[in-house]
Parts: sequence; C-alpha cells; structure tokens
Amino acid sequence: MSIYKIYLEKDSRPIRKKPYIVRWVGEFDPTKGKAKRYSKSFDKRKDAENFIDQLKDDFDAGMPRDQHDISLSDLCDKFIETRKHKLARFTLDGYKNTIKQLLSHFCPTVAISKIKQEDAEKFIGSLDFTKTELKGKGKQITDFTRNRHLRNCKQVFKTAEDWGYVRKNIFAPIKASKTRKRVWHYISPEEFNLLLEKTPHIRTKAFYAMLYYCGLRLSEGLNLLWDGTNIDFEHNRVVIVNRPGTHDLPSFCVKDYEERSVPMPKIVVDLLTQLHEAAKEGPFVFLTKERYEKVLSDWREVCSKGEQRDWISRDIQYNTLRDFKRRCKDAGIKTNEKLTVHGLRKSYATNLANAATPAHTLMKLMGHSSIVTTQKYYLHSSDANEQKAVQELDKISAGQSSQS
Repeated sequence: MSIYKIYLEKDSRPIRKKPYIVRWVGEFDPTKGKAKRYSKSFDKRKDAENFIDQLKDDFDAGMPRDQHDISLSDLCDKFIETRKHKLARFTLDGYKNTIKQLLSHFCPTVAISKIKQEDAEKFIGSLDFTKTELKGKGKQITDFTRNRHLRNCKQVFKTAEDWGYVRKNIFAPIKASKTRKRVWHYISPEEFNLLLEKTPHIRTKAFYAMLYYCGLRLSEGLNLLWDGTNIDFEHNRVVIVNRPGTHDLPSFCVKDYEERSVPMPKIVVDLLTQLHEAAKEGPFVFLTKERYEKVLSDWREVCSKGEQRDWISRDIQYNTLRDFKRRCKDAGIKTNEKLTVHGLRKSYATNLANAATPAHTLMKLMGHSSIVTTQKYYLHSSDANEQKAVQELDKISAGQSSQS
C-alpha cells in the first residue's frame, strides 16, 4: 500500500494562469517533526493527471518523494559539490568540461527525468568539436575525447540513479566507439644516443636517460629529490613514492598510488653522479634553481588559498615538450608519428619487451595497475623466438623448393 498522498485541485481564481494544481506529501523531516509538502501547477487537467500517473509510478518504484524533477543544472552542481574534495584537479576539470558540453546541448533547467536515451545518444553523436568562446566550433575532438565525455556522463547519471533522481542511467547502454590512435614513435637505442649527443646540458641528459632507461613518467622524473629516498646510489635504484606537501616542497602523488623501485643502469648512475657533483642547485634533481623558485611560489600560492588538491604534479614542468622536439630535430630524428617525451617511457617498455622480459616483471617496473596495459607493448615487440621461427620456416620452404 502506498504511503504517500497526491491531490488534484482546481484553483478558480481568475488571475490564476495555471488553474490545475497537483499537491503531494514528501518525506518525513525528523528535524522539523513533519513531512514536507510540494505542489506543481498545470494549464490543462490532462497534463496534471499525466503528472500524477508519473508521480505514482516513480514513488511505487521506490524513488524519494523529495527529489522529483531535479533539473540538469542542479544535478551537475550537486555532483561537482560532492566530488570536489575527493577528486584530483585534473579529473575534476574533466567532469566540468563534460558538464559544460551537457548544459550547452540541453536546456539547463530541463528535468533530468525528461531526458531519454535517444537524447543521450544524440548528444554523444553531436560531440564533433571542442567549442571555444573565440573561434566558434573550435578544434575537432578525437574519439578518445568523445569516449571520455561518455564515461563522465555515465558517472554523473549513475550518481543520479544512486541518489534516486532517475530510475535508470540513460547513458549506461551507450557503447564507446573504437578509438583511432595516432601511432607513437619508438625511439631506438641508436636514435637515443644521437639525442644525448645533441643535448648540451648534463641535467637534461640525465633527465632523458632516467626516462629512457628507467621508464619513469614525466611527472615522476621531474619530482625526484636529492633526499636519499628517491635516488639510492648505494643500491643503484630510483624509488618512486608519494610525497606529502610541506612549506618548501609541493606534494607529489604517484599515478594509481603504485609506488615502486626501479634499477638504474650504469649510464644513468654515471650521469646522475656528474649532475650531483657539478650542478646541484636545490632539492629537485632535474629543476634549476630558477625553476624551483617559480614552482615554490606557485605551490605556496595554492596553499594560501587552502586548495592543495588543486596542485597537479606535472605543474612543475616548463616547455619540456618544445625543447624535446627541438633536440630530436637536431639529432636528425624525422618521423610523421607522434613524438613526445612520454615516448621515452614507452620506448623503455618496448626495449624490455624485445628482450623477452616477463610481462609481470615489466608491469612492476612500469608501475601499471593492470597487466592489460603492459601487454600492449608486446604486440609491437620483435620477439627473438619469433624471428627464429620465421628462419626455420624459410629453411623448410627452401628445402621443399629444391626438392621440386
């Protein structure tokens, strides 16, 4: 038996533009000792009766009686408000970007219960460009970006479902499209040696070597300290750990919280030793004194606002990609493939895969949270056993040809 009451009445006052009124009783409020009451007006009796039927269906399905017909704008505001202290700034900015697209496509005041799956699919299909204020449509988005918006929409409406605002997540059945990724450029050992030759500064040489021979992420390398923890000369290892922020050091968080220790080859140890003896300018291994002072100023400004979660570990870099591409050009590395600093880390993984390193070992060295991510590097590796197998097939085919 239903525990709610719904009333339909007609207001006969001539000044009333919407004479048909639906009233219903909400949930009991323990702080006030009584139940809340709600009402909604309609022009036509038929519309009011249809609304009553919708209310009954929603209430019978167990949806809260105080959360009916929340607008898209209100849902998004509540979602961001409940997540802003839980998510990193980069992730939160991604949700805000998706919400901006949602509110641009749909009317912000529309009730989320009125948005159907068909509307959701049309919205995802309409995401062809990143809208900008200055250039109209702006830049065409990639399949990866479209899928990211879809994931974010699924999470926002999954939250609406959990909170009882809707019966089902309209974005849940929509499948992500296959992404067309641009092939990244594998930097061979020969190319990397040329890159080091064209890199004049010992600090930058050591930085590139750390990424290429130890497989560090860009933010991991830039956040290394001369504190005896990150660089272990006694055991020739680099240790990647989370670091809480202090007055003189910004915080650092390892991706997926996967702390790890990686062995350093002799070339990395030698370069770090030279750097430590010749150019130690502050607590950071690869930051100049001037860059450290700028980073420290930015960090303290964030702390003064009480918003340390807004700090992103990669904020300490400066023109890293621009300088890397220029040095690759000087080294004669020419390619139409994607060339980034992150390619040094990927090349490290490919080199180990080529050397038949077990997948679980490579996963540990790379700090991956899933073996699936690690196994991708084996798809492009040149397995020595495969080469031997092909050679044997060549011998077999040659023997059959001679017999014939």
